[in-house]
Amino acid sequence: MIFPFTASGMGALPAVLLCGYGRSALEYGYRLLGIREGDEVLYPELLCDVLMVPAHKMGLRVRFYPTDDALYPDLEAAGRLITSRTRAFLSINYFGFAQPFDEIRTFCRNHSLSYIEDNAQGFLSQKANVPLGSFGDLSLFSFRKTIPMVNGAALVVNQSGYEAQYEKLAQEVDCLPQERNPLRRFKAIVRRIQRQLNFPLEHLYYKRGSVPEAGSTEAQDWNYGISPNTLEILREHDFEKERIVRREGFLRWVRWLNNRDDVTPIFSQCEEGVVPLGCPCFVKNREEWFRWGETNRTRISSWPTLPKWVATHLPGALERAKKLVVFPCVSG
Repeated sequence: MIFPFTASGMGALPAVLLCGYGRSALEYGYRLLGIREGDEVLYPELLCDVLMVPAHKMGLRVRFYPTDDALYPDLEAAGRLITSRTRAFLSINYFGFAQPFDEIRTFCRNHSLSYIEDNAQGFLSQKANVPLGSFGDLSLFSFRKTIPMVNGAALVVNQSGYEAQYEKLAQEVDCLPQERNPLRRFKAIVRRIQRQLNFPLEHLYYKRGSVPEAGSTEAQDWNYGISPNTLEILREHDFEKERIVRREGFLRWVRWLNNRDDVTPIFSQCEEGVVPLGCPCFVKNREEWFRWGETNRTRISSWPTLPKWVATHLPGALERAKKLVVFPCVSG
C-alpha cells in the first residue's frame, strides 16, 4: 500500500496522520502548510460541501474553478482566480480516477501553490503502478468510502520540510475524542456483514431517499479520532478481492449503459490500476433513474451535495450536479 496503516513520523516519507474524517485531515493539512485566516484556496466547482468545513472553521476564502466533462480542471480559468493571497490548489480524484497530475503540478509550481490531492474517493487506485495519493504535496484519504467501517481517514504528507508542524499536529490528533454515534456504528456493522455474506439487504428492500439540500453538511465538523477497529479492518480486508469486484461491477454498468441514449458514463474505460468507487454518469432525467433504481432494488445515488455558495452563484455547476448519478460497483 501507499503507507502502513499506522501513523508514521516524518523520518521517512510518506508521513501519515490518521483521524476519523477527511474534512479533519484537510484542516490539519492547511495547518501543516501554514495557511491562515484570510488566505485563499482553489477548489473545483463540482465537490461535496464537507470540504467547506475546514475553510469555514479557519476563515479561508475558497475560489472555485470549473472542470470539463471528464472532470479535469480548467487550469487556464483557475489561473485567472489567483490573487496574492492564494496558497493552495486542490483537485479531486473523482470516483477513483486520476487527475492530470503532470499538468497540475506544473501549474502549481508556476504559481507557487501547494498541491493538495483529494484522494478520498481513490483509496486502492493507481496510475502507472503509482498509488493515487502520491502525487500531491499533501493528500487526503477516506477509507470508509471504499470499505464499510465507522470512520477512517488520513492526511498523507509527501514532501519534506514540515517536521515541526507534523509532530505538533500528531500530538493533537492522538488526543482526539472517539466518535460515540451508535447509529453510524450500527450502519457500518450492517454494511460490513452484508459485504462479507454477499447478501445485500437492498435486494430485498430499497426505498429511495431524497437528494440532500445544498450546503446541508458543510457545518458538520466531525473532528474525531480514528475508530479503534478501523486499523484491524484494514489489516484483515481482502484488498485484491475489493479491486476485482469493483472493476468488474464498473465494467458491467458501462457495457449496459453504453447501449442507451439517455445516459453518458463519465469514464467509459477502466484503465489498469483504477479501483472505481462507483460508476458516475450524466443522465437526461435524474428522477427517472432514481425510480428505476427503486423498482430494481439498486442504490442509484446523487453526487455531490454542493456547497450552498456554489449552488447559488454557479448555475453551470448546479446544472451539472443535477445530471450526475452514481451506479454502485458493489452492493451494501
